[in-house]
This record gives sequence, C-alpha cells and structure tokens, in this order.
Amino acid sequence: DAAKDSADAAKMSADHLPRVERAYLFLGLDYKAEFKDFVLDYAGDNSTHTTMEFGFKNHGRTPALVEGLHATANYWPGPGWPPMSLTAGVSFQKGFAISGGDTVTDYTVDFPLTKKDREKAEAANGFIWFWGKIIYRDVFGDLHETGWCRGYQLASSGWHFAGDEELNYYT
Repeated sequence: DAAKDSADAAKMSADHLPRVERAYLFLGLDYKAEFKDFVLDYAGDNSTHTTMEFGFKNHGRTPALVEGLHATANYWPGPGWPPMSLTAGVSFQKGFAISGGDTVTDYTVDFPLTKKDREKAEAANGFIWFWGKIIYRDVFGDLHETGWCRGYQLASSGWHFAGDEELNYYT
C-alpha cells in the first residue's frame, strides 16, 4: 500500500505547514520606560505620566494581522502577579500587518507612577510591572494571542522576565 502511505505522508505534511509558516508575535526586546514622578493635575494632563515604549517581533515566516492590543504598566504591591483583566486597550490601526521577520516599535503606554510608589519599589516593597496581550490572525485566518509580563528592577535599572503561564503565553 505504497500509494496510501504516500497520501498519508502528504496529508501530514500539509497539516504541518500552517504551524511552520504561520506568524508568531512576541514582545520585542527594545522596550523601555521614561520614569517620571506623577503629580495629580487637571484632567487629561499626562505630562507627569511614566511612558512605556514597546514593540513586537514576528518570528514567523508570514504576516500577522493585528486585531487587538491590551497593555498596562504600573506599581504592583503584590503578592502574586497582576491579572490580565487590568490591561486596557491600546490604540492601533485595525488590521495592521507585521511582516514575517519584522519588528515594529510604535507602541506606548502612559501610566501614573507616584514618587511614593517608585520609592516602595526601590526598597523592594512591591514592583513595577508591564503586562499585556496582542491578538492577531495569521494568513491562514486562524486567531492567535500572545501574553507577556515584565518587571522592572530599580536597583539594576533593567527589565526582566516576570509572571507565570497566566501572563506569558502564546496560542
């Protein structure tokens, strides 16, 4: 039954193709924050908000069509990890495509970080977390989602991987 074996192998190869060729979006490595001490002022004034700049890299071979983006950053007193439900929608161009192998770095999130909260984090009495998720379609029409969480170490002035599989995942 060489013909049946050959047909089975061809089907298995065709079924595997979307996993090999599809888009895989992950948080880029060039994220950074400009820390400011938040001062409560008039509504809509974000001049004292800390700004988080970030982007995504498509590690796949085909484009990803972005359908949704949710992210936030803030001081978190703990214990435990912040819930994904606290993230907010980030403005972006619906249907924006990230080509295979490309990186985009056009996203920002502003958040109020008080001097008191920053000092608590510096004293290891809580953390500054940056977390969220991006939702996208691959060229095969399948919907995917990638979540992330990073923590800022004030003593070393650097971001590090944080969270568990509830926050760091991909589908």
